[in-house]
Amino acid sequence: MHTTGIRRARGTLAALALAGGLMTAFADSAPPPVVIDLSTPVAHNLPPGTFTCGATGFTFQCREAKPADAPAFFVRFAFTVAREAPYELIFAGPGSGAFRRSRYAWSVDGGAPQAARWTRRVWPQDRAPAVDGNRQPAIPLAAGGHTLELRFAPEDGMPAMNRVREAFAMHHVSLTAAWAVPGDGLRPAPGFGQAAPLAAGGLALEDGDRVVLLGDSITDEAFYARHLVRLLAAARPGAAIEVYNAGITLNRIWEAAERLDRDVLALAPSWCIVALGTNDCVHMSPAEFAEHYEAVVRRLAAAGVRTVCASIPGMIPEADPNGTYFHTPDRAAGFDRTCVYQARAVADIAARHGGLFADVYGAFTRSGIGRKSLMANQWHPNDEGGRLYAIALLRAVGLARADIEKSGDAADLRVFDAVAALAPFTYPDFTTPPATLAGEPDAAMPRALLAVSSFSRNRVEFLDLADGRPVASVVVGHHPMAPAYDAGTGRLYVPCEGSGTVEVIELPASRRLDPIRLGDVYPNGVALAPDGQTAWVANFFGSSLMEIELRPGRVRRTVPLNSLAEGIVRDGEAVLVGTRDGVRVWHPGRDEAAPAVKVSPYAATFCRPDGRRLCAIDTASWQWFELTVAESLTSGAASAAPVKARAIVRNPQNGDLFAGDCVAGRVVRLPGGRGPAVAFAEVEFPMGLAFCPLP
Repeated sequence: MHTTGIRRARGTLAALALAGGLMTAFADSAPPPVVIDLSTPVAHNLPPGTFTCGATGFTFQCREAKPADAPAFFVRFAFTVAREAPYELIFAGPGSGAFRRSRYAWSVDGGAPQAARWTRRVWPQDRAPAVDGNRQPAIPLAAGGHTLELRFAPEDGMPAMNRVREAFAMHHVSLTAAWAVPGDGLRPAPGFGQAAPLAAGGLALEDGDRVVLLGDSITDEAFYARHLVRLLAAARPGAAIEVYNAGITLNRIWEAAERLDRDVLALAPSWCIVALGTNDCVHMSPAEFAEHYEAVVRRLAAAGVRTVCASIPGMIPEADPNGTYFHTPDRAAGFDRTCVYQARAVADIAARHGGLFADVYGAFTRSGIGRKSLMANQWHPNDEGGRLYAIALLRAVGLARADIEKSGDAADLRVFDAVAALAPFTYPDFTTPPATLAGEPDAAMPRALLAVSSFSRNRVEFLDLADGRPVASVVVGHHPMAPAYDAGTGRLYVPCEGSGTVEVIELPASRRLDPIRLGDVYPNGVALAPDGQTAWVANFFGSSLMEIELRPGRVRRTVPLNSLAEGIVRDGEAVLVGTRDGVRVWHPGRDEAAPAVKVSPYAATFCRPDGRRLCAIDTASWQWFELTVAESLTSGAASAAPVKARAIVRNPQNGDLFAGDCVAGRVVRLPGGRGPAVAFAEVEFPMGLAFCPLP
């Protein structure tokens, strides 16, 4: 990024966020940055074989929580500064407390340890060395030699993907580089602690404002951050506005709340743009997301920080540019629906706390610019998506068309006009019950029910098998998938990916019992053993098969699959799991599953269309492949699926098939198992079905 036209002095637009950091000018008279040599520790108490030091930096991985004779592990590095001055330490590499990275603290010359911050800064490209890393508070240093100490104390637990606090597993810290950079640290922004009413009209950002971008990998990648500061620099040349990037890949809103003091409020900003939700849509319900999000906004408001509450781009169901899917089209569309509910929560929270709402989701989905063209993969924007994202944010703070014209880029004007043309829109509220349950269901209980997992509503809907009449609705964990029913006990077992649980519902009372908690594995399918005491669960992110003892609800054994699991079925004495690498057959009692057999182009779920034949359902191409399980697994020719559905169950009483059509948002019935498909009931994202004859 060029800095031509931007005045190089204190108080300039010190905010050109390049490569995810902050570009800040410093006076020519300042001493140069000092590289801290991480290749040779001067002292440490790290166990042999747990750390590496060299040209690529320092890495420490250790499963021991602390040494026997000290409260914490430490390592020290020597460095020398030529002139007395205040210096800021900058650490490059994964941030302290980032996903599956343990936290650490630092000190200089035996001073009090300080928790490492995640606040990145990039010095101008025409200065050497280029400094890009996590900016720590300034400390005074005398000319001469000094010692940097990194301290690694054990934590109570490390955050897992679905908010599970696991017992201490290991220290894992990496630094690729470290510098001591001259600078007297940050003074509070003039507007910090005031949050004065906004002036009518015009750009809300003013001279002296400091803006922190609080986000996840979309912020971390800095596509929108680069466009945001580029457009600000053009609109307000010479303005003293700072922008800091505090995005951490894989961050969730609850983790952002944990680091808010360290990474945001410690910078004393006047503005914070809260841009989270992409990971949360997978890992927690919209209601739980809203609770954590509002806590963050409330704390920012209490500190006198103005807030821009941004919805997110959402998730596209199309394949990535390389032609593969990470999430199949139906799952991706279900996640995207969760993003819609998040957008409503974010808009409501902004209104309640005097923040500004930036409808980024609306810009990506309703501006007329094809969302697929804006995405690098299913959930990350590309550079053009970053342009749209930045313009949606800046329009929320009052950027006008005349400001955009100053960039001299026709693409900016085209995108601005598309965003400016967006009509006001009210997103649906997750807390509103489904429309199909608005009335009181008939009190008469049928002899058999169809259980339907509504992926995006976090509910299991129970329908009368005869006519689709809603009988009951039970709230369950986040993103329920393919359930299994035990007719002997009248219990339905529902795997919920986002909450890491198997929910248990007792029929006919429709009573939710205590769930079986599996942890950070993302269960998406259940198969039951004939004994009524054992179940097998397929885990998506866990890439594993679990054998569960249903009472008292504990994991008996875990079988690694080393591939994302999509579906599971029992066939006689064998258990089949559809993974990205193919279908794997496991026989209970064995330590390993048989090697994967590629029976379909993509990961498979399963169905028995006539009650006997076992078919794999390809969840991307929507083809059926007949399977034979003997000495080895074989598959027959492909046939087109009668409906695009991963969830297919058969009514043994009359041979009808029921399918969950996620695209149409309904359950359909195929009379006699042949079709044509007939609408049966409206259910949002029906990802799992189970036939439930009542005891």
